[in-house]
Amino acid sequence: MQSGTEYTAFTSVNGHFEVELPPGSYDVTASTKQGLRDAEPFIPNPIEVEYGFRGNAHVRPRGCTEMAFRLLVDGKLAGRVTTADGRPAGFAKVAVVPISPVHPQFTVDADENGYFEVSGRQPGQYVIGVGLLAPFGSVEWQSRVYYPGVATREQAKTIDLGEGEWRTDIDFKLPSSTVR
Repeated sequence: MQSGTEYTAFTSVNGHFEVELPPGSYDVTASTKQGLRDAEPFIPNPIEVEYGFRGNAHVRPRGCTEMAFRLLVDGKLAGRVTTADGRPAGFAKVAVVPISPVHPQFTVDADENGYFEVSGRQPGQYVIGVGLLAPFGSVEWQSRVYYPGVATREQAKTIDLGEGEWRTDIDFKLPSSTVR
């Protein structure tokens, strides 16, 4: 393959694609629409393909190479946390609590601008907040705040995430008494 040459093929309605290539080595990727992601670069047919690094295929003269891409649903939850006075809550620990289906809860760190993002989420219901997973009785736990900026789980807004949906509007403010 000549350096910088790029080949593109689109899939049929059944997800099949075909492209004729000169012999050589190729980096192969699946470019997907929003809400899907490639689970692994490709699954080669080991009899017809020689490969060293994952995502690299070798096409032999007068040969065929078969590849399959496995796509996963890629739901996203993202937003921004600010302090009571409107400044970014940089490096706040944002808790993501799946309600349905039940999965382990976890935290992610917001960046210096208070922005947080979680990808690869399955469809379902989630509750998000700061201090939710802190040790019971700690200062952070006592000052926890749920999205959209409320003090109790009963007041929290449950986020319904559809299949492959990107929710990037989960913005909320910390109350003035919240300690990060």
